[in-house]
Amino acid sequence: MKKTLLASAVTLATLTTGTFAVADTTPQIDSAAALAQRLDSMPQVYGNVQLAWVYSEADKNILSDNGDVEFFEGSTVSGLEDNGSTIGLTHEHEISPGLEAFMKIELDGIDGDDKAKGRGRIKLDEAYIGLKGDFGQVWVGSDDSAYERLIDGIKQYYEIVVFNTGTVYNTGEGDLLQYTSPSFSGLTLHGAVELDGSFEDADGNDVGGENPYQLGVQYAVDQFSLAVAMDSNDSSNAGNTYGVRGAFQMGDLELSALYSTTTDVRDDYGLMAIYSMGANTFAASYEFSTPDGDGEDTSVISLQALHSFSDNLYVYTELYFVTSDEEGFIDINPDDADNSLVETGADATHLALGAVYAF
Repeated sequence: MKKTLLASAVTLATLTTGTFAVADTTPQIDSAAALAQRLDSMPQVYGNVQLAWVYSEADKNILSDNGDVEFFEGSTVSGLEDNGSTIGLTHEHEISPGLEAFMKIELDGIDGDDKAKGRGRIKLDEAYIGLKGDFGQVWVGSDDSAYERLIDGIKQYYEIVVFNTGTVYNTGEGDLLQYTSPSFSGLTLHGAVELDGSFEDADGNDVGGENPYQLGVQYAVDQFSLAVAMDSNDSSNAGNTYGVRGAFQMGDLELSALYSTTTDVRDDYGLMAIYSMGANTFAASYEFSTPDGDGEDTSVISLQALHSFSDNLYVYTELYFVTSDEEGFIDINPDDADNSLVETGADATHLALGAVYAF
């Protein structure tokens, strides 16, 4: 877009100069330069359309259609779903030498699989403003939390994340004040606090105001990285969460492992391998969760094959094998009013075929 508009301005200046040979070309040159400068100062628009066909086979499935619930023993659930199509804006500018301001706003819930469902359902995903410089960067608003970025890498890697166990941390992604330090010979410090407001209810009791927080540190040198983090979980009844994740890059192969524990809730373990081969990427992982006290263990084997046709378009296949005796249900597409639920208290297999076009 920038090149096209700039080329039009230059062409216009050239035609004007050619018609009036004796005219001063300086105004046209200044106009083209001003236009280029203005375009460079405009926000960057980005977005993506994500569509996936999901097939689930379990000992028991539930199909909920406009509130009418039906149970199917040993049956399947399948359908085309939007997997989180988004559109957003980013911008940054220099305030003074060594100090920049930045912002981002992103909307999702577009529901690319059905235009009727998208009306009035678009919602905010991320929105923040911040400053960065030699001191690191600090930003406030809605964004992924420090613990999610440092520890929860296996679940966040996959496209269809609802079938992975992930780790337990309750500090939300909204109202966050976050900080990341500059690198001290490979060592970076991370912090986040949820600025949870408080108010009095009808009985005069204080509600909210817990201000949960996260702290983390990451060391990365050459092909090795190690991260340690915690979440206070003050917004819930859970105790603190502590996690560690390490990764090692060997050429085209990356290996990683994580461990996370939440006091009186559960322990989570994970192993992952990612192999890149030209335009193709292959990933495999094993996750295992064991609860404290009552509850059943859950394990998930995840496989992914991804092919990039270009910088803008890629397709993927993901396969999940879930083993659990814990009762509960997973909503394949939480944004849909017509829900397709899969029971987690049963051995289940999930297949996803998807495509993403991003710009």
